[in-house]
Amino acid sequence: MPNHGRMVSAGESVKYQVAGNDATVEFETGLAVLTSAEIQVWLDDAQQTLGADYTVAITGGFAVVTMGTAPATGETLTVLRTTAIAQALDLTYNDRLPSTAIEARFDQIIRAVRDLDARQVIRFPAAEAAASNQTLSSAADRKGKLLYFNATTGAMEEISIADLQTLLGI
Repeated sequence: MPNHGRMVSAGESVKYQVAGNDATVEFETGLAVLTSAEIQVWLDDAQQTLGADYTVAITGGFAVVTMGTAPATGETLTVLRTTAIAQALDLTYNDRLPSTAIEARFDQIIRAVRDLDARQVIRFPAAEAAASNQTLSSAADRKGKLLYFNATTGAMEEISIADLQTLLGI
């Protein structure tokens, strides 16, 4: 049987994290990707910009991230794989099946499912589709706050402990 490229393995990671050291700028993430657009980079809570803050090279099917400036000691660099969910293969009726291209699309689908499954999320009932698009603020902005659900809309909201005490008259 011919080899159609690297298959997605069961233990493949979707996230790479490392502590900054004021020196290292190149990071071999071990994240399998097809394009650099599948990579998002965060320095602590700040999302970085591809091309301006970092570049991505793909070596052997894996992302290698090069930062413009080495992350400082005390900073955490987080690299996430975010595989696009798109129909990237158009098959011609009654034509030969391009097995290599089909295998690549199956790998992309598996990566996308794993990327979604690996996210730490609050899951809403399917009937509440509008509520499922909510995103929490960054960890720095959430500190000292409580998560609650609005009594009228049911939407997630954050409130500081001080504001809660004021509302409760404490």
